Amino acid sequence: MYEFYAQDIRHPQSKEIYEQLEILHEQLIKLGYQPNESVLTKKEINVELSIYGHSERLAIAFNLISTPPGTTIYLTKNLRMCIDCHEVSKLIARLTQREIIARDKLRIHYFTKDGRCSCDDHF
Repeated sequence: MYEFYAQDIRHPQSKEIYEQLEILHEQLIKLGYQPNESVLTKKEINVELSIYGHSERLAIAFNLISTPPGTTIYLTKNLRMCIDCHEVSKLIARLTQREIIARDKLRIHYFTKDGRCSCDDHF
């Protein structure tokens, strides 16, 4: 089990994790992804960098580089998942053809390979 915090760089594979995040971010932009700035608590200089350093994205990127393709990704979060990470998780599940199961403070989100979530976007 691994633990990640927002903007975390403590993991020995941080360089590879952030490289994977950059690759994902470029692919998401090509799919039409636009960061949802409403999730920020204050004005950030670099909105995209601030958002894509959220802990669940770090955990997903780590799983993508450390598990075989097609492996289901499991993560637990002690806070509620923000709307932007929820949307990105759906896109990543579709893009990578992996199921992502994320338990947050309120519920379990089951992101399917076709980019849907079990919560039906009511979270």
